[in-house]
Amino acid sequence: MTETEAQTPETNNEGQVAESLLTGGDAEQQPQEQQPQETPVQQEQPAETSQPEGAPESYEFQAMEGSDLAVDSAPVQAFSEVAKDLNLTQEQAQSVLDKVAPALAQQNEDYINDLRTQWVEQVELDSEIGGDNLQENLGKAIRVLDTYGTPEFKKLLGQTGLGDNPEMIRFLVRTHQDIGEDRFLTGSQSDKEQPFSARDFYNNSKMN
Repeated sequence: MTETEAQTPETNNEGQVAESLLTGGDAEQQPQEQQPQETPVQQEQPAETSQPEGAPESYEFQAMEGSDLAVDSAPVQAFSEVAKDLNLTQEQAQSVLDKVAPALAQQNEDYINDLRTQWVEQVELDSEIGGDNLQENLGKAIRVLDTYGTPEFKKLLGQTGLGDNPEMIRFLVRTHQDIGEDRFLTGSQSDKEQPFSARDFYNNSKMN
Protein backbone atom coordinates (compact mmCIF):
# COMPACT_ATOMS: atom_id res chain seq x y z
CA MET A 1 0.00 0.00 0.00
CA THR A 2 1.43 3.36 -0.96
CA GLU A 3 1.75 6.34 1.32
CA THR A 4 -0.97 8.13 -0.62
CA GLU A 5 -3.36 5.28 -0.10
CA ALA A 6 -2.68 5.23 3.65
CA GLN A 7 -3.71 8.82 4.04
CA THR A 8 -6.93 8.50 2.09
CA PRO A 9 -9.87 8.36 4.49
CA GLU A 10 -12.30 5.53 4.11
CA THR A 11 -15.55 6.16 2.44
CA ASN A 12 -18.85 4.40 2.78
CA ASN A 13 -20.90 2.88 0.02
CA GLU A 14 -22.41 6.26 -0.85
CA GLY A 15 -19.02 7.85 -1.36
CA GLN A 16 -19.19 9.80 1.89
CA VAL A 17 -16.37 9.80 4.42
CA ALA A 18 -17.19 7.19 7.01
CA GLU A 19 -14.61 8.16 9.58
CA SER A 20 -12.39 11.14 10.16
CA LEU A 21 -8.82 11.00 11.27
CA LEU A 22 -9.92 11.53 14.83
CA THR A 23 -12.57 8.84 14.75
CA GLY A 24 -10.69 6.33 12.67
CA GLY A 25 -9.96 2.84 13.73
CA ASP A 26 -6.66 3.77 15.37
CA ALA A 27 -8.09 6.73 17.21
CA GLU A 28 -9.84 6.36 20.54
CA GLN A 29 -13.58 6.59 20.18
CA GLN A 30 -14.88 9.72 21.88
CA PRO A 31 -18.30 9.37 23.34
CA GLN A 32 -20.74 11.90 22.05
CA GLU A 33 -22.09 14.13 24.69
CA GLN A 34 -25.84 13.74 24.90
CA GLN A 35 -27.69 16.91 25.37
CA PRO A 36 -30.08 16.64 28.28
CA GLN A 37 -33.63 16.57 27.05
CA GLU A 38 -35.68 19.31 28.42
CA THR A 39 -38.83 18.10 30.09
CA PRO A 40 -41.71 20.22 28.91
CA VAL A 41 -43.16 22.22 31.75
CA GLN A 42 -46.82 21.52 32.14
CA GLN A 43 -48.68 24.64 32.93
CA GLU A 44 -51.17 24.23 35.71
CA GLN A 45 -54.66 24.78 34.52
CA PRO A 46 -56.63 27.10 36.75
CA ALA A 47 -59.22 25.19 38.72
CA GLU A 48 -62.66 25.68 37.33
CA THR A 49 -65.01 27.31 39.74
CA SER A 50 -68.14 25.20 39.65
CA GLN A 51 -71.39 26.14 41.24
CA PRO A 52 -72.57 23.73 43.92
CA GLU A 53 -75.20 21.38 42.59
CA GLY A 54 -77.66 19.12 44.26
CA ALA A 55 -79.98 19.47 47.22
CA PRO A 56 -79.26 22.24 49.73
CA GLU A 57 -79.17 21.54 53.43
CA SER A 58 -82.67 22.95 53.67
CA TYR A 59 -85.04 24.32 51.07
CA GLU A 60 -86.35 27.87 51.26
CA PHE A 61 -89.52 27.75 49.23
CA GLN A 62 -91.31 30.85 48.02
CA ALA A 63 -95.07 31.27 48.09
CA MET A 64 -96.63 29.31 45.26
CA GLU A 65 -98.52 31.35 42.71
CA GLY A 66 -102.15 30.39 42.42
CA SER A 67 -102.14 28.35 45.62
CA ASP A 68 -102.80 29.25 49.24
CA LEU A 69 -100.77 26.28 50.44
CA ALA A 70 -98.38 27.52 53.14
CA VAL A 71 -94.68 26.88 52.62
CA ASP A 72 -94.47 25.41 56.13
CA SER A 73 -97.49 23.14 55.72
CA ALA A 74 -97.24 19.39 56.11
CA PRO A 75 -97.57 18.62 52.38
CA VAL A 76 -94.74 21.01 51.51
CA GLN A 77 -92.53 19.56 54.23
CA ALA A 78 -93.21 16.08 52.90
CA PHE A 79 -92.33 17.23 49.39
CA SER A 80 -89.11 18.72 50.75
CA GLU A 81 -87.97 15.31 51.96
CA VAL A 82 -88.73 13.77 48.57
CA ALA A 83 -86.83 16.54 46.80
CA LYS A 84 -83.80 15.85 48.98
CA ASP A 85 -83.92 12.16 48.14
CA LEU A 86 -83.93 13.12 44.46
CA ASN A 87 -81.04 15.56 45.05
CA LEU A 88 -82.95 18.44 43.48
CA THR A 89 -81.43 21.89 43.58
CA GLN A 90 -83.32 24.79 45.11
CA GLU A 91 -84.47 26.01 41.69
CA GLN A 92 -85.50 22.55 40.52
CA ALA A 93 -87.45 21.85 43.70
CA GLN A 94 -89.21 25.23 43.55
CA SER A 95 -90.15 24.64 39.91
CA VAL A 96 -91.64 21.22 40.68
CA LEU A 97 -93.44 22.54 43.74
CA ASP A 98 -95.04 25.34 41.74
CA LYS A 99 -96.46 22.73 39.37
CA VAL A 100 -97.75 20.30 42.00
CA ALA A 101 -98.91 22.89 44.56
CA PRO A 102 -102.55 22.97 43.38
CA ALA A 103 -102.78 19.19 43.66
CA LEU A 104 -101.12 19.23 47.09
CA ALA A 105 -103.48 21.97 48.28
CA GLN A 106 -106.52 20.02 47.12
CA GLN A 107 -105.22 16.86 48.74
CA ASN A 108 -104.63 18.72 51.99
CA GLU A 109 -108.11 20.26 51.90
CA ASP A 110 -109.72 16.88 51.24
CA TYR A 111 -107.80 15.37 54.14
CA ILE A 112 -108.91 18.11 56.55
CA ASN A 113 -112.52 17.86 55.42
CA ASP A 114 -112.52 14.10 55.91
CA LEU A 115 -110.96 14.51 59.34
CA ARG A 116 -113.52 17.11 60.40
CA THR A 117 -116.35 14.87 59.26
CA GLN A 118 -114.96 12.08 61.42
CA TRP A 119 -114.70 14.44 64.38
CA VAL A 120 -118.31 15.55 63.99
CA GLU A 121 -119.48 11.94 63.99
CA GLN A 122 -117.41 11.24 67.11
CA VAL A 123 -118.92 14.25 68.92
CA GLU A 124 -122.47 13.27 68.02
CA LEU A 125 -121.91 9.76 69.40
CA ASP A 126 -119.89 10.81 72.45
CA SER A 127 -121.54 9.73 75.71
CA GLU A 128 -120.41 12.87 77.56
CA ILE A 129 -120.89 15.74 75.16
CA GLY A 130 -123.04 14.25 72.40
CA GLY A 131 -126.32 12.43 72.10
CA ASP A 132 -129.42 14.15 73.47
CA ASN A 133 -127.28 16.77 75.24
CA LEU A 134 -125.33 17.79 72.14
CA GLN A 135 -127.05 21.13 71.49
CA GLU A 136 -126.93 22.11 75.15
CA ASN A 137 -123.24 21.27 75.43
CA LEU A 138 -122.40 23.14 72.25
CA GLY A 139 -124.12 26.18 73.72
CA LYS A 140 -121.95 25.89 76.84
CA ALA A 141 -118.81 25.56 74.76
CA ILE A 142 -119.73 28.63 72.74
CA ARG A 143 -120.36 30.74 75.86
CA VAL A 144 -116.91 29.87 77.16
CA LEU A 145 -115.42 30.70 73.79
CA ASP A 146 -117.22 34.04 73.61
CA THR A 147 -116.16 35.01 77.12
CA TYR A 148 -112.52 34.00 77.03
CA GLY A 149 -111.61 33.41 73.40
CA THR A 150 -109.97 36.10 71.30
CA PRO A 151 -111.03 36.77 67.71
CA GLU A 152 -107.75 35.23 66.59
CA PHE A 153 -108.47 32.05 68.53
CA LYS A 154 -111.96 31.77 67.04
CA LYS A 155 -110.51 32.27 63.58
CA LEU A 156 -107.98 29.53 64.27
CA LEU A 157 -110.72 27.09 65.25
CA GLY A 158 -112.53 27.78 62.01
CA GLN A 159 -109.55 27.67 59.67
CA THR A 160 -107.93 24.56 61.08
CA GLY A 161 -111.13 22.66 61.81
CA LEU A 162 -110.24 22.31 65.50
CA GLY A 163 -113.67 23.70 66.31
CA ASP A 164 -114.97 20.26 65.32
CA ASN A 165 -112.47 18.34 67.41
CA PRO A 166 -114.24 16.38 70.17
CA GLU A 167 -111.51 17.04 72.71
CA MET A 168 -111.64 20.79 72.08
CA ILE A 169 -115.41 20.81 72.62
CA ARG A 170 -115.06 18.58 75.68
CA PHE A 171 -112.51 21.01 77.15
CA LEU A 172 -114.83 23.99 76.66
CA VAL A 173 -117.85 22.16 78.10
CA ARG A 174 -115.93 21.08 81.21
CA THR A 175 -114.60 24.61 81.63
CA HIS A 176 -118.18 25.89 81.62
CA GLN A 177 -119.20 23.32 84.22
CA ASP A 178 -116.28 24.17 86.51
CA ILE A 179 -116.77 27.91 86.31
CA GLY A 180 -120.56 27.81 86.63
CA GLU A 181 -123.40 29.17 84.51
CA ASP A 182 -123.79 32.36 86.56
CA ARG A 183 -120.32 33.53 85.52
CA PHE A 184 -121.33 33.81 81.86
CA LEU A 185 -123.53 36.20 79.96
CA THR A 186 -127.25 35.59 79.90
CA GLY A 187 -128.71 33.95 76.83
CA SER A 188 -130.07 37.18 75.35
CA GLN A 189 -126.82 39.08 75.83
CA SER A 190 -124.77 36.21 74.52
CA ASP A 191 -126.91 35.87 71.41
CA LYS A 192 -126.29 39.52 70.55
CA GLU A 193 -122.53 39.37 70.92
CA GLN A 194 -121.47 35.87 69.98
CA PRO A 195 -120.20 35.45 66.40
CA PHE A 196 -120.56 31.67 66.59
CA SER A 197 -123.57 29.41 66.63
CA ALA A 198 -123.59 25.72 67.38
CA ARG A 199 -123.30 25.01 63.66
CA ASP A 200 -120.07 27.02 63.48
CA PHE A 201 -118.35 24.15 65.22
CA TYR A 202 -119.47 21.88 62.42
CA ASN A 203 -118.91 23.30 58.99
CA ASN A 204 -119.25 19.82 57.59
CA SER A 205 -121.98 18.63 59.94
CA LYS A 206 -125.39 17.44 58.66
CA MET A 207 -127.14 18.41 61.87
CA ASN A 208 -130.37 20.39 61.58
